Amino acid sequence: MTRLDRLNDRLGLKEFQLKALLEVTKAINNNLDRSGLLQLYKGIINQELGITRLFVVRAVRAGTRAEARHGAGRDPTRSGPDRQ
Repeated sequence: MTRLDRLNDRLGLKEFQLKALLEVTKAINNNLDRSGLLQLYKGIINQELGITRLFVVRAVRAGTRAEARHGAGRDPTRSGPDRQ
């Protein structure tokens, strides 16, 4: 791979990162609720990056809480064999 090829790859990555950041920034500025922001985040992670498993956890007073998941199995923040 030539230096020019590497630079083009890096440029493409930076363009993607800026586009994703702009999408999230616009959503925040438009006061998109938590659910909408999580949907946007999941879309970027899954569709744009091709990541097939996602698990977003939020800290709460009683421990942690699953906020979003995609392609993930059982919720590890809950205990017990029959909880999903």
